[in-house]
Amino acid sequence: VRTDYVDLENSSVFFYDGNLKLTHKINDRTKISATGYSSKDSFTLDGDTTYQWKNLLGGVKLDYQISAAHIAEFSAGVSSYSYNVLNSDPLNGSELSFRLTSSVFKAGFNYQHGNHQLNYGWQLTYYQFNPGSLKPTSSVSSATNLSLAKQYSVENALYLSDNWAFQNRFFVDGGLRFPMFAAFGPSSINVYKPAEPLEISNVMDTLNYSSGEISKMYFGIEP
Repeated sequence: VRTDYVDLENSSVFFYDGNLKLTHKINDRTKISATGYSSKDSFTLDGDTTYQWKNLLGGVKLDYQISAAHIAEFSAGVSSYSYNVLNSDPLNGSELSFRLTSSVFKAGFNYQHGNHQLNYGWQLTYYQFNPGSLKPTSSVSSATNLSLAKQYSVENALYLSDNWAFQNRFFVDGGLRFPMFAAFGPSSINVYKPAEPLEISNVMDTLNYSSGEISKMYFGIEP
């Protein structure tokens, strides 16, 4: 691509994405499928800095027909999103990275009763969050190792919805979701002085949580 901007003339862009899906029919009532997806975007300006974004996803799903009116779906998967900034200058060579990984398991059911279609089930999601880390990439780099504490959490939810069709002309869809979200260790959480800025000088105490110990829990109802 031709451009009048000198800074862009020596820039480079690279990207790809691909997906794969395999399906196998076990019998007339059971089907299993597996999916995979990967993508990467890389952008380098005229200089020594490269910006990268990556996505990776994989999952399996099992469909089972309980009866003519009742269908079950079980699925499990893992997804990962990461962001990196690379500096190739030997004197300042570094890699700044961020990553969010989630693992999901879901059991869903669909039941048709007259003009009502009921959907209900359970979903569990486990999150691993790396908010940021910096490391040198050359022996003479002025960059230093720095890493923010990783965060771990889990979301557990039950849901129920009803899609009601009236004379095939009017449709009403409503439901409720009951989520529970919990954050857990290992982690250290600062306690600050009331009504004061969240600064180190205002820290009153530090709460330390061991691996697997719950640090905070939330419950709710969602329409």
